[in-house]
Amino acid sequence: SEELHTMRAELRDKAHDLQGAVADLNQSITIQPKKQELFTKRAHIFLKASQLEAAQADISIALKLKPEDPQAIALRGGLNSKLDRYDKAI
Repeated sequence: SEELHTMRAELRDKAHDLQGAVADLNQSITIQPKKQELFTKRAHIFLKASQLEAAQADISIALKLKPEDPQAIALRGGLNSKLDRYDKAI
């Protein structure tokens, strides 16, 4: 189920298995493609793994699904900071 994949992704993230966490979140997204939180979680992991383009794609999807989500907005700021786009980081 989506919940089991998501829980396992969180455990893998804590164990620094970022690739495994992404794989589990991919499964969760396949099951629940409109669940904004899944894209936010995966974007966070992509940022940790310095996969900035993938993080940007997931942040964009998350914000389309839920434009005022504080976590997605914060992730976008962190991404812009990593990309040295300080004018957009705030």
